[in-house]
Parts: sequence; C-alpha cells; structure tokens
Amino acid sequence: MKILDKKTLFDSTNLGQDMARKSVRGGLATLSTQGVQFALTIGSTAVLARLLTPADYGLIGMVTVVVNFAQMFKNVGLSMATVQKSDISNNQISTLFWINLLISVILGFCILAGAPLVALFYGKPELTAVTAVLSLSFVLSGMTIQHRALLQRHMQFGSLATIQIVGLAISIAVTIVLACIGWRYWALVGGAIVLALAETLLTFFFCRWIPERM
Repeated sequence: MKILDKKTLFDSTNLGQDMARKSVRGGLATLSTQGVQFALTIGSTAVLARLLTPADYGLIGMVTVVVNFAQMFKNVGLSMATVQKSDISNNQISTLFWINLLISVILGFCILAGAPLVALFYGKPELTAVTAVLSLSFVLSGMTIQHRALLQRHMQFGSLATIQIVGLAISIAVTIVLACIGWRYWALVGGAIVLALAETLLTFFFCRWIPERM
C-alpha cells in the first residue's frame, strides 16, 4: 500500500511486472475487504435495529431504488479505459475525470429535480428532502471515479480496501450516533453522505492527482 503521486501515476514501465503475485494479493485483499464489510454491516444492523424502526428503513429503501438505478449510468465504462489502456497521459485522464464529474452532476441534478415526484409517487412528503440530500452523494462519488481507476491500474488493492473499510466504519459510527440522538431515518441519510465524503477524502489521500483544467 503506497501513496501515488503525479510522478508515478503515469509511469507504465513497471505495470506488467510480477503480475501473478499482484493478482493473488489483489484477490486476497478483495476477499478480506468483503469479509470485513460483511461483519461491519451485520454488526451495525444489529445495533441500529434497536434504535430505528422498520418504517425508517422502509422510507430510505424507497429512495434507494431511485438512487441505485441512477448509479448504473454514472461510470459509463470510462474507468475501465483508464485501467486497461497500456499508456495514458495526464491530459487523457483529466478529460475522463471532467466527463465523469459532469455525468455525476447531471445525474445528481436529475435526482434533485425529481425529488418531489418521488415523494408524490410514494405518497411520502418527507421523501422530497431525503431524496434531495442523497443527490449530493453523486457529485462526491463522481469526483473519485478516475482516482480509483488509477489506484486499480497500479494494483493498489490495499489502498482500495482501506478506503472501503475505513469509509464504511466511519459511516456506521456516524449513523449510530445520529440514531442515538433521535434523528430516525435521517441517521441513515447522514451515514450515506458521510460514507461518500469519507471515501472521497481517503481516495484523494492515496491518489494525490489533480486533474488539469478544461
């Protein structure tokens, strides 16, 4: 696990070396990450089940359907171009970054604009604010698509695992605290935003690349 900077990000000379060992380490890191995430999720669910009601979960579940559908269009395969291309330049990745960010902003705006319709469809007025707040996660996650692709390109699976596990742990801690002080379903919303923010900051820490201006 190392921190990537501009000097190493676009150096392709060592990418093909020791692929077998790197692949095994990547597989182990992925399995370990999934195991830790599963344990954290099960543990947090057991705690939150005592603090929140089924109605709270149901309310967020209604919005999750819309958010997950929009997530399908966020990447559009641009990250794979970064991972698989043999040689890349700062200019090329910068262009992909701005395209990804633009798509994420558009999707976030569409969800924000459609928030009243979601509330109307389910007959739950409170969903307007919930949907609007969750739209922020698209912009945050869209900012790191290319950074994560660069980490994956350099097989920094330890860094990617740390981002996911630490981000989830912080999100769970915030959700539990908010649930304890009576935020109800807003605790889940707050946890989702904190997750996106934590993963964004951690990604920027491990991949210290700044895109060129358009």
